[in-house]
Amino acid sequence: MDGTTLGYGAVGAVSGVRNPVLAALSIMEQEKKGLLTLGRVPPMLVVGEGARKWCSDHGVDLCKPGDHLTKKTKASFREHLESLNTSVQKDRSEGGAVSSQVSLDTVGAVGVDGKGNMAAACSSGGISLKFPGRVGQAALYGCGCWADSRPSAEGAVAICSTGTGEHLVKTALARTVGEHLAMSEDGCLSLPQSIKDHFLCKSVLTSYCDCLYRLFIPAHPSLSTLAAKYGGVLAMLGLKDGRVEVAWAHTTEHMIVGFYDATHKVVVDHFSKMSAPQRPGYDVQFGNICTRS
Repeated sequence: MDGTTLGYGAVGAVSGVRNPVLAALSIMEQEKKGLLTLGRVPPMLVVGEGARKWCSDHGVDLCKPGDHLTKKTKASFREHLESLNTSVQKDRSEGGAVSSQVSLDTVGAVGVDGKGNMAAACSSGGISLKFPGRVGQAALYGCGCWADSRPSAEGAVAICSTGTGEHLVKTALARTVGEHLAMSEDGCLSLPQSIKDHFLCKSVLTSYCDCLYRLFIPAHPSLSTLAAKYGGVLAMLGLKDGRVEVAWAHTTEHMIVGFYDATHKVVVDHFSKMSAPQRPGYDVQFGNICTRS
């Protein structure tokens, strides 16, 4: 997403594209060119075979569907599939249940140039064992990423989200948090409270999780984490005094973040992890960096 023009592009449920984020960029760039023939509005999100055809037509590199697979991902998939099959068999015979603990996979980036233009992008392989055709938060407007460089109360903002896609979609977390930070006098220090208000305590998500909990827990105690809400945000805020704040907050057990200052050639990386008595899915872990633009 381009924070200056608010241009947006995304692809979803697509394989055989070497760099899906470049496909998303291509769609966003097409949007800037205006209407298509016969006055058709250009798409913001293209999925499945349509996304692959878009890449072929617009010079985005394709690859074999299996080129992105590694030994680690194959082993992880086999392990999860075996667990699923075992749990399904147990469910039929003993009333067991499938564990909710499956791996998540999202990479996000936020950035700002010397003129204060903000941008954000994210890419995800989706949740392990996802249903074919599922599209998570990464490709959905205002859910996976958000960027707005327009003048606001406190500054420009860029956001990326990660976590359980359905939770992030129901709360439109990237846009909601971005708009809150842009109006907050406390800047990125308000991020933990924003996650609490707009994610952990958001009524639409709380009602959804509580409903699942009531439906499944009596018969399947092993799914007690259904009431937990897993999400994380990487945020960048460009302040009016020229400073740039980078912050992160997550309800997951851990989150890996990095920062690069091209002007001063500074690289910072950090492994953010909850510690007792914090509880993943119920509490918020926060960290931040402040630098001169």
